[in-house]
Amino acid sequence: ALLEGYPPGWHQAVERGKRLRASYQEAPHVAGLPTFTEREIYSGDALAVDWTGEGWRSQLGYTDSPVYTPYEAGVKMVELSRRYHFAFFANWVTDAIGHRGTVEDGAHMLELFDGVMQGALDVWDDDEGLMIITSDHGNMEDLSHGKHTENDVPTVIIGGSKETFAAGLQTLADITPRVAAFLFGAD
Repeated sequence: ALLEGYPPGWHQAVERGKRLRASYQEAPHVAGLPTFTEREIYSGDALAVDWTGEGWRSQLGYTDSPVYTPYEAGVKMVELSRRYHFAFFANWVTDAIGHRGTVEDGAHMLELFDGVMQGALDVWDDDEGLMIITSDHGNMEDLSHGKHTENDVPTVIIGGSKETFAAGLQTLADITPRVAAFLFGAD
């Protein structure tokens, strides 16, 4: 399941063909899984893409939407992930900052990430599975040009099987087959 929820305008734009789903949004759609809406944001069954939900208030005008501290958002992310065999959370805000943000925006995002990870790690049980943190490219580390960088992107793997999963991991392209192998025993 994709753990983030999207506002009605996003869903309407997709339905009208004015917006395309990103690959990580298309995959669950093709699999017949729902893309969460404001209903799940309000019920606590999904998180906002900024983790805390502050953007739903400050940028989208949902003045009564739930807002979490970064720590609470990390705890909630793990709690939500426990409902599913496979859960995915895409934080593309770092990409937006890399293209048109400021150093202050980047520093704020890193502080937010630290708080989210503190909450997530405090409730994470290594025996439950794996938590994989990575990115498809760099760009937030160099705000001088607004483009993607060719810098190596780290992958952090947390969980009891991390050594097995990480053995021989070289590129982003290695992750999907390994996830499939862990989930379904596929090669």
